[in-house]
Amino acid sequence: MTTLTPRGPERRSGAERRTRDILVVGKRDRRSGKDRRSGKDRRRVAPAVPGAADGYHLMVKKPSKTPWRPPDESDSAVRGWMETQGWPVTETHSDLDRHIYAWRHDVAGECHTLWITRRVIEDIASLTLVEALNSWKVAAMLREHPDAYTLVRKSSPTSVVVEQRPGTRDPMRTRPEPRTLAEMVARLRAHVRLLEQYAQKAFREGDADYLGEIAGKLRVLVIRSPSNKPWLIRLMEEVGDVELPPLPQEGPQAGDELTLEEYLQLDAVGVRVPSGSSEILTNSELIRAWAQQAGASHEGWEMSDTLRAVLSGGVAIGGLPAEVAALKSITNAVLNRAKRFLASIDDGTFTIDAEGPGK
Repeated sequence: MTTLTPRGPERRSGAERRTRDILVVGKRDRRSGKDRRSGKDRRRVAPAVPGAADGYHLMVKKPSKTPWRPPDESDSAVRGWMETQGWPVTETHSDLDRHIYAWRHDVAGECHTLWITRRVIEDIASLTLVEALNSWKVAAMLREHPDAYTLVRKSSPTSVVVEQRPGTRDPMRTRPEPRTLAEMVARLRAHVRLLEQYAQKAFREGDADYLGEIAGKLRVLVIRSPSNKPWLIRLMEEVGDVELPPLPQEGPQAGDELTLEEYLQLDAVGVRVPSGSSEILTNSELIRAWAQQAGASHEGWEMSDTLRAVLSGGVAIGGLPAEVAALKSITNAVLNRAKRFLASIDDGTFTIDAEGPGK
């Protein structure tokens, strides 16, 4: 949303500005042209936008990420009501997009979830809400259709209704179905095809726009983290594709063969950061930083000094900037290992059960 801030005396509190505006149009002093906002806000001001009203410029403000919670009194009242029904609350959920809050009991296969809109919670006293839940026989509705989506909402400024959709699964109970190994292998083939196409564009045709896409694809395939199960490595583990034995503790020597994860721990690039110190990124760290700050998986609002120094270029290796040469080397290694793995499936070395689920 873009809002024009008038030149008049209207003022809003800082909290109101943070929650209401994503793009705020700031104002400048007519005579000096200087920004009259505080230094903190001034650092966030973007250049003037062509066609914007004279004297206005866009200032980007980040929306609050804090989820809304009902007042303690209302929360305690609903929890008490559910416990009275024999359903102690085990978890809650705030749907920020639809302004709805949920209380859920999920124990030993028994699950009941009650959704109430924010307007109802804020407009109706907690005791009145509990009395209304009893009079509407909401408990009986939840018992009869425990899998249904049961919502208490306002139908008008003065009316409240209970809506239950037996044919609609409770969003909190929806769980993704596991993919079969055959489906996962098919997706791996697609990832490998795309990575080859991106490599062609970036390294042979010189299109730097594809570098971030390559980093993002490599992250999907080979980077292990709490939030990411590497697709290629996970599938290799799933079918029992045992790689080479681990290297000796003194590290790799000339002629040694590496497993894919050992290769990812080798040094990729070294740079000097603005503080004057030297930093070295491993292959894994280079992929992760590039993908998560300036790649396909995420475009960060901030960038670390280390990655900024890496991407600023400098030393050339084989006609390519050092960071591009490192990314090319990693890409070739991952493509080589992925193709070997897929070939072992195609020649029958590993058998994939078409109906077998992945873990």
